[in-house]
Amino acid sequence: MTSPTSERKFQHYAYAKAATQMITPLGKKFSFVSGTFITDDSEIMEYLDECIAAGMREITKGSLLTAKDADPMRAVKDAAIAEYKAELAEKVKNEALGNYPDMGTISTEGAAKLGAASTRQVINAGVSSTAGKSTSSK
Repeated sequence: MTSPTSERKFQHYAYAKAATQMITPLGKKFSFVSGTFITDDSEIMEYLDECIAAGMREITKGSLLTAKDADPMRAVKDAAIAEYKAELAEKVKNEALGNYPDMGTISTEGAAKLGAASTRQVINAGVSSTAGKSTSSK
């Protein structure tokens, strides 16, 4: 078992054929896909090491890999996450400064030209629209 601070290690094995399915003596099935198999299962590693020691030349033991190395999409995922975080940080920074790249910088003069209403104007509009209406029914 791995400790929480250490990273899991995976063993890489290669097989001469592109696709091969094998079964350990205890009945655990596993497959080589495109001639490659990566595992952290000790039972399977022991079995494959025994096969290599017994002279099975079709199987070769590769290098020990970290979880990051074992996942071929990990680098792509990490790059996408880093790009997203950078874009998000830039957006938050721009919004904090009042810069909105999609619309340009909004100034108070620009808001006045757009006819932006103040809170007081909205409240007064609501009061005047209900003025003269009776709330009681006769």
